[in-house]
Amino acid sequence: MPDKPVPPPSLLETFETARRRQKLTYKALAQHTGLSELAVGRILQGKASPRLSSLEALADALGLALLALPREWAEGLHGPSEPAAPRVQTRIQKLRGPAGEGGS
Repeated sequence: MPDKPVPPPSLLETFETARRRQKLTYKALAQHTGLSELAVGRILQGKASPRLSSLEALADALGLALLALPREWAEGLHGPSEPAAPRVQTRIQKLRGPAGEGGS
């Protein structure tokens, strides 16, 4: 039986791993980023919804880069994602037929 592909680590897992490897405390990381120690801890523990600028500051302080890639490129990095679930149609949508046909 083939092994299941391992999903890529989440962004926060990547940040935490880098922080631990560099033996940085939340306090030290806060000093490097200009964020408060509390904010750093809450972000890395997944207890806050950080701004993009905060994530960029953390990535920079950890020697990482945030990248935005076209989805098809990103899928190539860790294999194809699960296919999207088929959309469920309501009875009204079924009666109207395929998009663009009939009706108003």
